[in-house]
Amino acid sequence: MIEKSNKNTKILEDEEFSKIATFIENKVGIKMPISKKLMLQSRLQKRLKALNLPSFTTYVDYVFSSDLTGEEEIVLLIDAITTNLTHFYREPNHFTYLTTDAIPYLLKSGINHFNIWSAGCSSGEEPYSLAITMEEYKKNNPNVCFDYSIFASDISTNVLQKAKEAVYTIDSVKNLPLGLEEKYFIKCDNSGKKEIKIKNEICRPSYATRKGLCGDSKECYCAWTSVYDRDFLAVSYDWSRVSLD
Repeated sequence: MIEKSNKNTKILEDEEFSKIATFIENKVGIKMPISKKLMLQSRLQKRLKALNLPSFTTYVDYVFSSDLTGEEEIVLLIDAITTNLTHFYREPNHFTYLTTDAIPYLLKSGINHFNIWSAGCSSGEEPYSLAITMEEYKKNNPNVCFDYSIFASDISTNVLQKAKEAVYTIDSVKNLPLGLEEKYFIKCDNSGKKEIKIKNEICRPSYATRKGLCGDSKECYCAWTSVYDRDFLAVSYDWSRVSLD
């Protein structure tokens, strides 16, 4: 149990920032330079309020305590610092590249099953965009035979839950390429809210909780036909080593 002092120091000191930043980089691979201190301080203020803690000193002690409550708070800490900006067909040139270059090249190389990893999948718009892209390619190329699976991961447990539900606002699909909304989405009335849901026939990604693009090192060992990330797209074969430097 943490003793709460009367000292109201809601300022994140450099030493406290450094401890959290080092942990975040080692745990999930997100670098946090000192220029991010005010951002981190702002986002964690809500956690201090929720826990009724008087200072970041007591918060850091709480997070890195050895008991179960500290471990649970680490999940909430990661969720608090994660930026989840996403939408369907974000970075459209990536999907164009997939259909005009990557898929034809892989098929020509004799690969007819694609394992696709959507890293940093956020609330699911990007892996579902991948699934729609693959379905569209199959429909536009009926003489081509292949199948695929999608594995999606993110370090935020909150957005992964949304991704699994596959329910989105009507506005989220307004910029979809022409005709895709009618093909792959159905409208639903969820507790009075007008929303839209991915149709059941679309390939459902397999989701993994709290997994970043890489583990404890800056290198990714993967057995994926392709790896999709907002800023990283690699086509690899079998067990290959992909350097992110």
